Amino acid sequence: PWGLVSMNTAPSLVHHFLERSVGLYPKKTALVHERRRASYLEVNQAANRLSHRLLEAGVIPGDRIALLCENSLEFVFCYFGILKAGGIVVPLNTDLKSKGLADLLSELEPKALIASPKLEATARSLDLSCCRAGQLLVIDPRPSERGPAPADPRLYREFAGYPDGNPELDIEPDSCAAIIYTSGSGGRPKGAMLSHANIVANTRAIIEYLGLTSNDVQMAVLPFFYVMGMSLLNTHVAVGGSVVINN
Repeated sequence: PWGLVSMNTAPSLVHHFLERSVGLYPKKTALVHERRRASYLEVNQAANRLSHRLLEAGVIPGDRIALLCENSLEFVFCYFGILKAGGIVVPLNTDLKSKGLADLLSELEPKALIASPKLEATARSLDLSCCRAGQLLVIDPRPSERGPAPADPRLYREFAGYPDGNPELDIEPDSCAAIIYTSGSGGRPKGAMLSHANIVANTRAIIEYLGLTSNDVQMAVLPFFYVMGMSLLNTHVAVGGSVVINN
């Protein structure tokens, strides 16, 4: 029902790792953040809703989508949702000030900027038209920890009502999946373009030499907007492990 990748097929796209793991471990906890939990099925469904939202907004394969979000369940939903829509994920340093963000957005010309509630004020301080950026999407504030369970499928207004099945898109493995910026300690930050094939090969190599399995639990302290933090996420999702998110 979710258009799962065959268990006998080696993943060729980054989001295939998630789709493979949801087929094997749908109810298993994929993410832990403070008191919140999300199973593989919940992560995949939230990512799919966002991808359909982006596709309806006119996102086409190769469009850049900037993500301004701290380490959180929402970052992961958005990361995979953008990839599933054929977009290029551009996670931005959450410590950047308005001027630095405006410079990067002007260079990227993203189709959309997705911001977390914590960084909404920073995002709204930007003149997106001057930055040649598209629309701003703000993730709903997370529910009260004493309120509805995080599994509520309608937690996020931006995603509500959209299909939770995998989009059927023809994405080439050699197409760009992510642009990761350097810290800028040696000058202006530079964006490294990483293809799906690049990230998949890197992920599989790390899994092999560390011997990762579905029993592994990894605390991710490094920010996901850096390549090493993203690598921790990719590798553990690929094997069906669990990621404990920490900022």
